[in-house]
Amino acid sequence: MNENFFEFQGEKLNRFVLGGAQLGLNYGIANKSGKPEQAIINSIVEECYHVGVNLLDTAQAYGQSEISIGIALKNFNLTDHFKIISKLDPARSTEDFNWVYDSILKSVQDLNVDSLWGLMLHRFDLVEHLNNGLLDQIKKLKEDGLVKHFGVSVYNIKELVACKDIDEFSIFQVPCNLWTPQLILENVLEGFKKKDKLVFVRSIFLQGLLLMKRDDVAKKAPFAIKAFDEWIRVCSKFNMVSEDLCFAFANSLNTPVVFGMESPSQVLKNKSFMGKNPLNKNEIEEIYNILSEYLTDKIINPSLW
Repeated sequence: MNENFFEFQGEKLNRFVLGGAQLGLNYGIANKSGKPEQAIINSIVEECYHVGVNLLDTAQAYGQSEISIGIALKNFNLTDHFKIISKLDPARSTEDFNWVYDSILKSVQDLNVDSLWGLMLHRFDLVEHLNNGLLDQIKKLKEDGLVKHFGVSVYNIKELVACKDIDEFSIFQVPCNLWTPQLILENVLEGFKKKDKLVFVRSIFLQGLLLMKRDDVAKKAPFAIKAFDEWIRVCSKFNMVSEDLCFAFANSLNTPVVFGMESPSQVLKNKSFMGKNPLNKNEIEEIYNILSEYLTDKIINPSLW
């Protein structure tokens, strides 16, 4: 079993990361409660603090997420406890990047913090603009102590690997789950660790699809029903409910995992992934081989839903 904490460039970080998308948006195909009220967000952040979480992931494009998180941090005097990662709004202009600096000033103000531990591009297609003035803005943000680490959030392993050798990038985020386990099957993480770069994993439940009831999948994601039927059989074969199988996979990843939460009770439940017996590579490969013939780009990429 992996340790709850690990070191990255001399810092002690928890492998359990609070994701902020649900705190600002009606996020995820399985979301039935919508965006939580501020009191619930306060309780989620407080509970994360009590269980040792010290990384929090959000984005400028996550609706009210930064503001809601900032209120919670200030409310519990936790503005110095959490290391915050945010992402640049992908809808802003790519003609010039003069807006970037002021947008980060606004983000840190909304979050009630002095600086961001990490800043990411929100999409891979923004990487091509690095030398069009974007890196100049990032350099200034770093020089002024507003950003420590810079990187990119991507949609798949191909995009992730394409960014590995960009010197300015030290942090990354990529979806990975038992329906898209290439990060483990292709030993991708090793190359990043050798370069002292850190990969965060999100979408361990494929935005909630892997935890849904079959009837709900048939209604909300009928394009995935054949794959989901195989998934039900896989869970039965391993004698585990879907959530525990996903947790076991998450604990196989020797890297931080981002979990979105809609209630304080989900904090302890999601933290439990670090106590599950991890799947070995052969088990992960067996599961993927069963599922792979039923998977399409539309199924595994929620941006296409």
